Amino acid sequence: ALTVTPKTDVPTFEKKVKEKNDSTGVVTDWQDASDYDIRDEVPFKLTGTVSDKYDNYQTYYYAFHDKMDNTLQFNSNTVVVSIDGTRISNDKYTLNTGTTDGCTFEVVFNDLKTVSLTKPQNVTVEYTATLTKKANLGSVGNFNKGKLEFNNNPHYAGEGKPEKTGETPWDKVVVFTYELIANKTDGQGNALAGAGFTLYKFNDKNDNYEKVEKIEAGKTTTQ
Repeated sequence: ALTVTPKTDVPTFEKKVKEKNDSTGVVTDWQDASDYDIRDEVPFKLTGTVSDKYDNYQTYYYAFHDKMDNTLQFNSNTVVVSIDGTRISNDKYTLNTGTTDGCTFEVVFNDLKTVSLTKPQNVTVEYTATLTKKANLGSVGNFNKGKLEFNNNPHYAGEGKPEKTGETPWDKVVVFTYELIANKTDGQGNALAGAGFTLYKFNDKNDNYEKVEKIEAGKTTTQ
């Protein structure tokens, strides 16, 4: 019988998003799509692996690239970087928001081996981005994608990025938000002048409804 084993000398990468129920506070597992309201902070996670030949590398340049639609506002102060579940202090990597390749931000290890001498199983980056008023409504969605760039030359011993690197394919997730049209009419279907609405959401922790916003009839809001 032929046994096929996966090729693990090349790093892998995935990007995920979580969804939170506004009313109950229940949070999903990491997934590929989510629903949020405008002004919500959306949690994202990047996960990368390293080559199985990691121990043979002299240095290991390792960089996460993240690019999001302009409908999402990156919250740089929320970034948490971990190796195998242990948080890494921010002096061990560079958070670059002044990119030249169109990315929103990058998390760069000039040499991952100075942080983790032995082969790590997973390197993760978690952060949030706020869904802005520019958000695309309905099925259009608001996209966020990431990829991993890495040293693929075990003999490279220089500092920082090698002249040639390997990259994973982009991995994409989407955040949806929806439009609600509120209107009040009389018995003939005509809009009532001056009518308005107050929107509420149920808060499971308080076991009560909380006001979200007040809108005029005929106007739209996003939920």
